[in-house]
Amino acid sequence: MYFLSVILVFSSCNLYKPTALNTPILKEKGDLTVALSTVNSTDLLVNYAVSDNIAIQANVATAYQLEITSEVNGEERSASFPNYKYDIGLAYFNETSTGDNLLVGVGYAGGEMGTLINDEDDFVGLVLTEGAFGASFNAGYIQSNYFIDIGDDFYFGICGRLNYLTFNEFDYSFIFSDTSTFSESFTPKDHSALIGQLGAEIKYNGDKVGAFAQLNTAFDSNNEKYFTTRRLSLHVGVSFRLDEIFNF
Repeated sequence: MYFLSVILVFSSCNLYKPTALNTPILKEKGDLTVALSTVNSTDLLVNYAVSDNIAIQANVATAYQLEITSEVNGEERSASFPNYKYDIGLAYFNETSTGDNLLVGVGYAGGEMGTLINDEDDFVGLVLTEGAFGASFNAGYIQSNYFIDIGDDFYFGICGRLNYLTFNEFDYSFIFSDTSTFSESFTPKDHSALIGQLGAEIKYNGDKVGAFAQLNTAFDSNNEKYFTTRRLSLHVGVSFRLDEIFNF
């Protein structure tokens, strides 16, 4: 419980919040899986095998919307900063003779991200008492996962992803200790980040219904103070093989 509490506490304190990696076990043409996961993000993950080795992947996820309300000179001001992401891509998959499963994919992602600031000194040259800011982003990515069949429909896997983000349309709501120092032209210098994700996953892949638990770590290349990435994330969910459930 303590470990889970630590992960949840740090979720809203970072600008970029990695979501669950889409890591299906696909075996042949016609496989159609849908998975739902939660904890550090809420994810919908869809995969369809268009051939015995090629699949279409798509997912949408949210890491919870931030809301901030403050009173300035007797006037109440509110702002919201959503955290969501969507992906679409193509993947190559292959099941080995021993039942192990490999997937390598590429694709495009987009979305918005936001974070809270509390009692941060000298943030972009200003002293803040509280605030929030966010941005929209686009990304290209490559990803891979390899699952080992450990028996009785259980798999253990290693998964990884590399994202190149570019972001714009920065929005912010700051309450300053000295409003005279505020500049309306707040613009970060570095508008990109290379973000790596590496995770481990245990998966049950039943004939029709499965379950999984995925633990990820992440790192980024952006050195500006405003940009932070959530380092640890936990994703627990269930999956459904729709082709088997509905006899496609």
